[in-house]
Amino acid sequence: MTGAAQNRTRKESRMTTTPEEEPAGISKAEAGRSQEEGKSSLARLAGRVSMSAKRARETPPVAVAVITSSLGVLVGRRSDGTPPWTFPGGKVEPGENALDAAVRETSEETGLRIRAIGIIGSRVHRATGVLVTYVAAVPEGEQEAQAARDLAEVRWVSAAEADELTGGAIFEPVGAHLRQALGD
Repeated sequence: MTGAAQNRTRKESRMTTTPEEEPAGISKAEAGRSQEEGKSSLARLAGRVSMSAKRARETPPVAVAVITSSLGVLVGRRSDGTPPWTFPGGKVEPGENALDAAVRETSEETGLRIRAIGIIGSRVHRATGVLVTYVAAVPEGEQEAQAARDLAEVRWVSAAEADELTGGAIFEPVGAHLRQALGD
């Protein structure tokens, strides 16, 4: 046996215990309870993940427009308050891609004409279990955004203000995009 193989065998023998040994001063009963609690926690987590994945498959995906300009990033206060502040966006319709959906939803919610630049990222939203795609966009020319449809108010804010208004819930790739685009 080579020196490396002997060292590996010594390390493996130190990491394993026989059934009669109690690892790290924990009784067999405590270790059994801990193992069962771990299995139970893992099963609960797996159930939540599978439910979120199932909900994401059954619910139409959502496209969100992250619109930046020299004024900041556009956010809207939702009429129903859930969530209170958000980026313009909504469900992707059949035959539509996320970029087109973000452009359409922004027009419907704010009257603003935008140009989608690209996809920032996607995730299954932790609160809703819905697949959300974040689209980087810029306004087309000089125009004013107006609250319409689902929004009670729209405003241009800094990246820090957007983070504060959304309760710190901004998806990290979106936060990184905002810091880069706005220089915050």
